[in-house]
Amino acid sequence: LGIATKIVVKLTPLPEAIRTFLITFSSLEKAAEAVTDIVSSSVVPSAIEMMDQKTIQVIESSIYRAGFPTNAAAVLLLELDGFKAGVSADSVTVTKLCEKHEALSVEGGEDEEQRKKLWAARKCTYGVLGRVNTDLYVLDGTVPRSKLPAALSGVQDIGDKFGLEFTSVFHAGDGNLHPLVAYDGRNPEETERVFSAGEEIMKLCLDLGGTLSGEHGIGLEKKRFMPLLFSSIDLSVMKQVRDIFDPEGLCNPGKIFPDTKSNGSFSPEENSRAPKPLPSPSTTGLKGALTEICGAGTVDDNPSAFAIDGVTPKAVVKPTNEEDLANVLRFASENGFKVAPLGGGTHRFLGNRPTDLDIVLCTSSLNKIVQYEPKDQVVTAQAGVPLETFKATILEHLQWIPLSPPSSPGSTIGGLIATNLSTPARGNVGMLRDLILGARVALTDGRILKSGGSVIKNVSGYDLHRLLTGSLGTLGVILEASVRVHSLPPAIRSMLTSFKTLEQALAYCRKVHSVPLLPFANEITNEAARNRLGIKLSENLSGGDFAVSLRFGETEQAVSWQILQATNIANESGCVGLRVAEGPGEMQLWERITRYCGAPGSLRMRVAAQPSGLATLGQELLDALPEGLALTIRPGSGEAIVEMDQGKENNLTRERILTTKEISRNHQANLILEQLSPELKDEMDCLGSPKEGLAIMHKLKNALDPTNTLNPGRFAARI
Repeated sequence: LGIATKIVVKLTPLPEAIRTFLITFSSLEKAAEAVTDIVSSSVVPSAIEMMDQKTIQVIESSIYRAGFPTNAAAVLLLELDGFKAGVSADSVTVTKLCEKHEALSVEGGEDEEQRKKLWAARKCTYGVLGRVNTDLYVLDGTVPRSKLPAALSGVQDIGDKFGLEFTSVFHAGDGNLHPLVAYDGRNPEETERVFSAGEEIMKLCLDLGGTLSGEHGIGLEKKRFMPLLFSSIDLSVMKQVRDIFDPEGLCNPGKIFPDTKSNGSFSPEENSRAPKPLPSPSTTGLKGALTEICGAGTVDDNPSAFAIDGVTPKAVVKPTNEEDLANVLRFASENGFKVAPLGGGTHRFLGNRPTDLDIVLCTSSLNKIVQYEPKDQVVTAQAGVPLETFKATILEHLQWIPLSPPSSPGSTIGGLIATNLSTPARGNVGMLRDLILGARVALTDGRILKSGGSVIKNVSGYDLHRLLTGSLGTLGVILEASVRVHSLPPAIRSMLTSFKTLEQALAYCRKVHSVPLLPFANEITNEAARNRLGIKLSENLSGGDFAVSLRFGETEQAVSWQILQATNIANESGCVGLRVAEGPGEMQLWERITRYCGAPGSLRMRVAAQPSGLATLGQELLDALPEGLALTIRPGSGEAIVEMDQGKENNLTRERILTTKEISRNHQANLILEQLSPELKDEMDCLGSPKEGLAIMHKLKNALDPTNTLNPGRFAARI
């Protein structure tokens, strides 16, 4: 696509404690089963590597020998890091789970020299295996973690079939396999067997629900396998995107897409068959045509209930399957109708006012959980699945989405992906975009596009599903998505403190993060903001206007230690009130915080700035905007959210927006108008006009939606 000239990364603090485990097993299958149980538990290892006996023996016969037991069929090199209290508790869990799977030995230690020696040996594996023969062939495929035993057994069977001895050394925690075979590249017959075996191993990974590459990429060798994973439609859309960024094909040509001349043609599949004939709106009318496409009972009788910023659609349709939804898009595109995709409609106020609207396309009838294996911690759900249903399903297996997307009752998975709203956990655990592994998307010409997959590591093709995330339904309609979930921490508690000034509250948060403590959610609210949230502080917290909410989730020991440290820091920072919340009350607090997206009729603005400048920014907003301003600060992500009653005077509201824009500009911050009256939306761009990348955005819109069918004008720069 291009060459990265600047990369911005988030830094994380060094852990207080590190413990490295050397665990041995009598078989690869038992080791793989232990890995699956460990990762799907509440333990979060920083690394899990697996090596088989052949690899161990070669390492121990080299200068990198590190004391690996050569009689073990498999070894796990597992590392835990974090707070001492948490690492100690997790160590007990790891030991018990390994013993459950009949580990021969479980040795854990904190000796830094031994740790370096073990990891140096692991990192030099390819080099030492290269001593076995003249050439070394390394594969890179990923499978769901629950399929690791089957994958390892399958690799051995394929090796036996072709008379080859594959060794296994790989990133077990990600399901990322690296079968290796040492061979004599001077022997054409042996070389042919190696590549034939490699092809079967790649097909094995796909058959098990995996992908072609977890980290090495596709390249010249594996590009011929891409049609086994992606359809001709998927690959052609990826090519369109590539041509937008690199129209002359200068960057690594021939490294991803198969050569159709030498490999025949891309594989045909179900969504490339002859399109279904569509009705004519001139003979049946719009509602009649939609009924003919989607069936009786799918067209809603009350379009006014689906109005967006005061714009009422001519028709509302709720397809019950993917094919009908795709046909509605094709029908609209061919006949010049404009479409707004909608999930639960709970965030339809976001973005600019639509410049035109004929059809609201509702995904609420696509509401099935397609696939969920708790041990893999991946859920594939249709776009119309309500978030509450999604959360209840995974909670049965003690799993959750740690970032708690903002959601009113009725919010759907597809709608949340399309909006990609920020949360109090953004600075620590990221956004919904960071949890999406793959998606199926309907385009306006009726084609159905697949992107990504349902495994944790995947670098096969372009991550077009991330392009769709946050696009407000302007590029395609999400049909289903695969989302990564996490184990529910054994203990969750919140620390609530109050301060008299914003500067004191932010100074406290800075100290908490510099210790460092690791709250996964952090929010500061003033009294006006808490009133809107419906949160009333207890008497022991009522002495200050600014309340800080810190949420900790880890082992019981680690949470207790962090609460103690946060208490000491709060007392040193001048807090005037302090309370620890847990249990149902704690859950209700964060439900209120994450569900709230603004009061009806309010003016709500979000300013994204550098975290270091939040104190000055926040105070300037408080001083410049009217008394009673609701202010929320999220220190981890550098966000300030302001909300106030909009009132009836547009001139006054306009003045407040311009004031906020000026303050944001002075802080080199970005401003988003999240809630605004439709009349004022006609005057100003709610999402702003990006300084960089705007031309690329327009080209992407033209490539994926050439008839400008989807949500015209609602995205940034009125795309």
